[in-house]
Amino acid sequence: MSYMMIRLSAKTHIVRTAALLLLLLFASSLAFAQAGQKPVTLNAEVDKDTITIGDPITYTISVVYGNGYHIELMNPGTNLGEFEIRDFHKEGPVKLDDGRLKIVNVYVISVYDTGEFTIPPFSIAYWKREDEKDTLATKEIKIHVKSIRSEDAKDIQDIKDPIAVKPSFTKYIVAGAAGFILFAGLIAALIVLVRRRRRLKAEGPPPPRKVVPPHIIAVRELDGIEALDLPSQGRIKEYYIAVSEVIRKYIYGRYGVVTMERTTDEIMSDLLNRNVNREHSDPIGGLLRDADMVKFAKYRPGREMCADDMKRARTIIEITKETQAPDAIRV
Repeated sequence: MSYMMIRLSAKTHIVRTAALLLLLLFASSLAFAQAGQKPVTLNAEVDKDTITIGDPITYTISVVYGNGYHIELMNPGTNLGEFEIRDFHKEGPVKLDDGRLKIVNVYVISVYDTGEFTIPPFSIAYWKREDEKDTLATKEIKIHVKSIRSEDAKDIQDIKDPIAVKPSFTKYIVAGAAGFILFAGLIAALIVLVRRRRRLKAEGPPPPRKVVPPHIIAVRELDGIEALDLPSQGRIKEYYIAVSEVIRKYIYGRYGVVTMERTTDEIMSDLLNRNVNREHSDPIGGLLRDADMVKFAKYRPGREMCADDMKRARTIIEITKETQAPDAIRV
C-alpha cells in the first residue's frame, strides 16, 4: 500500500514539475515575443493605385504603439501635392489584445489631373521622454490617374500663334502717378509725425492704456465669429481661418509664443519647449491641425462639426487662461 502511494506521489510530482516547466516556457516565449516587438509601428496604404480623374481613393494610416508612449501625428493636409482631401475620420486609440494601442486615420482623397502622382511619406513623432523623441515615416505611394475620354477622341489642336500687340505707354503713366502719390503720402506722414511730437512735448505722454487679459479678448472675438453664422452661409474655410487666428493670437498673448506666419508644428514645438502642460498643449495642437485640414486641404466639415470646434476653442481658452486676482484685471 505504501509502495503505491509512493508511486502516485512521484507521478504527481512529475506532473506538477512538467506543468511548471510548460508555464515557464510559455511565459518566456511571451516575453521574447514582446521583446521582439517594435515599440511603435506605422503603416500607410490605399485601396487602389489606378484611378480615373476625380475618383476617390481611401488613404489609411494606422499607428500601433506600446503603453506609455506619446504619439504625434503630422498633418498630411499640407503635404499631399496635387491630392485634395474630400473627407476623413479618426478611430482610436483602441486597446489591442496584446496591450498595445492602435490609432487609425482614414482620408478620402482625389486628384483632378492625369498622369503619375505620388502620395508623399507620412511621418509621426513618438517618445516616452521628451529628450528621446524619435520619428517614423511611411514609404511614398504611386498613383496612376487615367483620362476619362475615349482613346479614339481627337487630340487637342495646337495653340495658334500669338497676335502682335502694339506698344502702350499706359503702364509708364500709371507708374509715374503711383510714384507721385507715394511721394506725397510720405510728405504727409512726415508732417503728421512732426505735429504729433510737438503736441506730445506740450501736453505730456498719454495715460497708460487699460490692460485686457488675452482670454477675455479671445472670448469676445469668438462671440463675434459665432454671431456671423458663417457655416450656414457655406463659408466654412473663412470660419476656420477666423477661429484659428483667434486661438493663435490667444497663444501669443497667453504664452508669448510667436504664432503668426508659422506652421502648427513650429507652434507646438515652442509650447513644448516652454514646458506647457500637455493637457493644455495637446488640445491646442488638435484644433489647429483640424483647422489646417480645412484651410489647406479643402476639407469641408458639416455645421455640427463647426459648432463642436467652436466649443473646443472656448474650452481651450477656459482651461488655459491665466488666473488673476479680481483687482488685477482692468477692462
